[in-house]
Amino acid sequence: KAAYGWLLTVPRSAPQEQLELLDVRRCMSTQGSSAHIMYRWHGQPLSVYVLNSVPKSDVHVERLVSSLGEQTVMWSEAGRTYAVVGRARPEDLTHIAHYLRESAR
Repeated sequence: KAAYGWLLTVPRSAPQEQLELLDVRRCMSTQGSSAHIMYRWHGQPLSVYVLNSVPKSDVHVERLVSSLGEQTVMWSEAGRTYAVVGRARPEDLTHIAHYLRESAR
């Protein structure tokens, strides 16, 4: 918060979900600075991006996007946009995204 002006709740490792927190860093995007939370999930990389803003369209709609073999679950909440990105079946990624969403509240 001191460096970037916003507080971020980072979900911790969760052995019951085979989720291991690896690192948190700042990344740049076309929308500005974002948080990049890196996990290992079922032995594979999983990224959570948090943008401190919300797009003007579909602000309350959870979306599943597929691109180049990776799935993304996106949603906006409390003035932020979240994207969980990984190589997984859509239903599995949706499950872990819901777990992370609840853990970040």
